[in-house]
Order: sequence, then structure tokens, then C-alpha cells
Amino acid sequence: MTSSSATLAAFAANLRYEDIPSLVTERAKELFLDWVGSALAGKNARPILAIQSFAQRWGLPVEAPRS
Repeated sequence: MTSSSATLAAFAANLRYEDIPSLVTERAKELFLDWVGSALAGKNARPILAIQSFAQRWGLPVEAPRS
């Protein structure tokens, strides 16, 4: 009996880029670009700066935001 994890791993190991439908890859590119734009737009937002400040207080290395 093959586990679900093994089945998924075999599928992923044998998957080739050419096997993925072009509509799927194009949508993935659009979503990634949207994510990058959102991340850049919100990098200096108040909640992000609060999380960064919290992390620094706990001694975690955090890069200062660039304006």
C-alpha cells in the first residue's frame, strides 16, 4: 500500500514543466507578480513596522526598511 505522501512525492518528482498546462503557468506568473507588488507596496505599512519592531526587541536580525 502506498501512502498519500509517497504518491504525491512520486508525482512531484516526475513532473516536468512541459506537463503543466500553459494557462496554469501563466496564472502562476500573474499571481507571483501580484504578490511582489503587494509586498513592495506594504513594506513600510504600520503593521509591518510593528512586527519588525517586535522582532528586533526579541533580538532577531531585521533589516531596516528603506524609503
